[in-house]
Amino acid sequence: MKIQCACGTKVAFDVTPEMAVNPVQCVCPSCGTDNSAMVNQLIRQELGVSSAPSVPVAQIIPTATPVPSAPPPSVRIATPIPTVAPVPTEQLVAPAPVAITKPAIRMVTHAAAANTVAAPAPSDPLGREFCTKHPQKEVVHKCLVCGKAMCPECMSLFGYVCSPLCRNKADTRGMDIPVYELQKSIIERKRWRKIGLIGCSIGAVVALLVGFWGWYAWWGCRPKVAYTFKFPEKAKSGEVQLAGPNDLVYLHGAELGRIDMKRPTPVWTVVLVDRKNFAAQAEQAVVAAKKAKDKYVDETGETDFRVPSVDGVMDDMVEMATASLRLHIAGQNVWVGSGDSLTRYDWQSGKPDKTVKLPDGGYGLHRKGDELVRTELADDGLNETVQHISLITGEITKETTSKPVPEKLIALLTNSPAATGAKSAVAANKSRTKTSTNLIAAVTAKVTAANKARSLSAELDPQKIADNAGSMSYAGKLALPVLIANARNQQRIAAELAEQNGRAPSPPTELEKAIDEWDATQVMPAADGPVMFTKILLERKLVSREAMKAPPKKSALDGNVSAANSMEVANEMLNEMQRERGSKVVEDQSRYQVTVKRAGSGTPVWTSEVAGPPALHPLKTVDIVTAGTTAIALSHDNKELWKAAMNYPVAGGSGAFDVDEEQTFIGDGIGPCVEHGDAILIFDQGSLAAFDRVTGNARWRLPSVGISGLWFDQKGAIYVNTTTAGPDSIRYSKQIDLGKQTLSQIIKVDPKTGKTIWSREGAKHIAYMWKNNIYTTDASPGSDPDGEGLGTISGVVEPAFVRIRRIDAGNGSVVWEHTEKRCPLDMHFHENTIQLMFRKEVQQLKIWTL
Repeated sequence: MKIQCACGTKVAFDVTPEMAVNPVQCVCPSCGTDNSAMVNQLIRQELGVSSAPSVPVAQIIPTATPVPSAPPPSVRIATPIPTVAPVPTEQLVAPAPVAITKPAIRMVTHAAAANTVAAPAPSDPLGREFCTKHPQKEVVHKCLVCGKAMCPECMSLFGYVCSPLCRNKADTRGMDIPVYELQKSIIERKRWRKIGLIGCSIGAVVALLVGFWGWYAWWGCRPKVAYTFKFPEKAKSGEVQLAGPNDLVYLHGAELGRIDMKRPTPVWTVVLVDRKNFAAQAEQAVVAAKKAKDKYVDETGETDFRVPSVDGVMDDMVEMATASLRLHIAGQNVWVGSGDSLTRYDWQSGKPDKTVKLPDGGYGLHRKGDELVRTELADDGLNETVQHISLITGEITKETTSKPVPEKLIALLTNSPAATGAKSAVAANKSRTKTSTNLIAAVTAKVTAANKARSLSAELDPQKIADNAGSMSYAGKLALPVLIANARNQQRIAAELAEQNGRAPSPPTELEKAIDEWDATQVMPAADGPVMFTKILLERKLVSREAMKAPPKKSALDGNVSAANSMEVANEMLNEMQRERGSKVVEDQSRYQVTVKRAGSGTPVWTSEVAGPPALHPLKTVDIVTAGTTAIALSHDNKELWKAAMNYPVAGGSGAFDVDEEQTFIGDGIGPCVEHGDAILIFDQGSLAAFDRVTGNARWRLPSVGISGLWFDQKGAIYVNTTTAGPDSIRYSKQIDLGKQTLSQIIKVDPKTGKTIWSREGAKHIAYMWKNNIYTTDASPGSDPDGEGLGTISGVVEPAFVRIRRIDAGNGSVVWEHTEKRCPLDMHFHENTIQLMFRKEVQQLKIWTL
């Protein structure tokens, strides 16, 4: 027989017939629990005996040593064990007679049991029955095999049976024993099954996530064509903007239309430019061209001058009028600007419902939120007004700021015999609108210049040749020296003819200089209202310096020109051409008096003297005045907060590398000064610096040449659009080196320390950021047969293309690249969509982002 104690210890022994009359005592060797009653009851059930005789009690200890069949004389007689209710005979089978053999257990009298007598189970006054194995536990069930009383702790071991023996009997007799849910083995089995299910579920989820990530990384995150619409004819200009979740508004040539992307055709279309309206103007232009031809022939004696046809002039006028159209969208308000007017078109029908006439004399029109802002010169020519044109209502509001005239200019205007004409010239200089007369003059000048260019070679820019040399074919690079030599010869001839014909520019007069200085005063929109920034030249100081390296002592042309040294020869010839054009750059180190004045009498005027071309950069909480290598921070009440020195002249002040160059900035803020949190970021020609907004202390400086804009993600990290150029690019800005190519570069910078997190060379500059998604674009119209492309000096046809890339903000790698072999006329990003206007198609790409 095998039994198991409540603590889990198992004991096995052989049952003999004498055990029916000689009760035994079984004490667990592990926990000391007395299991005698249970053992004797099981023995009696096994031998078919209903009651226990009064015999000495012995202890059972598993052993292999033989023992006598009768107890020793020293064993005391124990109190008889209470009679247990008989088990129904139909559930028990009488055991077969057992022969007395060598016993498998040894009975030893227990010392403690010799002096004690087993007492009967105490009676409960409430009539409750307690477990014999666990006296503190109340009986809740009886064994389904033997009928033994069991408490919850007993049932937690074997369920609805009291022992493994009864479990075996139930299995032998084919009894259906229910499953006890609180049994330890059942609970453990459920626990492990739950653990297994959880593990399988986690594995399945991980596998799904890995599979989903692989699908998303390789296919799901790439842009998909969500909508496309093709036009019957091509156009040379156009715009497209997203006006709602499913609406596109486009300008395709002279056609304005609204598209519901749920429908295959536009909701409405309107033609804005009528060719017939230009017939009279074209005829006048042809007449003016004929007169210009006669005058040109009389002055030069040359007859290689062609007068355009009326249809040709009409084509040019329609093209110019179409190209001047500008689309502005604010909600469901569709505005189109043309010349000096803005027209709103009804959202539902496309019919014009309101036209706003812009006042004459305005210039610098730009978008700011849901309004257009521009500056207007007053009729007296002395004051400037900031115009705000609402794109919601069409109303125009004005803010006027007086613009003082320097005493020097007043004296020149007073003493000049052409004072009235000078005043009129000042006002006319501010007008940027195109009237019909100006249009005719522009067409005539264009025709005249085109015909004159036939007899003279256009000036060749060696720097542009160097920029295009990297994409030339092998044959083109071999032919490059010959082509450059021919172009140089024609350029010299053109320069000599220009000098003979007296076309060299004359130096400006004192009045013109004074007007230019006064014209530098400007009214700028700021966070707290318009700001007037005035700069007056006190002392002119232009310093020229050499911007090219000395020519080599031994020329590459001294030997034979071969394929091995063709690029070296071309490099030397281009640098020689550059020296002929001018190898020096001029730096403006003049002294200026600058003044910052705000609207309202309570704000004081700030005035200071600076060295270098000054500029004002209004920011959110402060304003920055830059001049040369100096940056000055002003509060909005015109108090000077701090002054900082830069390593190079501030970009945008005197150009990137030259005083004549212009530079545009693309990013979250208009450079070169950007307010970011509690820091002011300023980039000059060769570095990016971060200053404390309040104290002006420099936090860090990042060397980088050619910065063109800053971007910021949701976590505040800084992304810099820059180049791989080194400091020599500033010092020798006119030097040409075909073997050294400057690439565009993106740098991610830690805003606290200024450390570079990652940099990616060769990637085009960031064009758009949404959340943490970085997009770069690269496009070229190529040199297509329609004449829109940029020709190459080698005659190689360049294909048109557009390339859009998404850059991983975490490590700078390319997530995907979308390329098309055509160049868009217009491209806009809006969150996870891209709107593209091609010459014959409008398209929207959609990007699924996490």
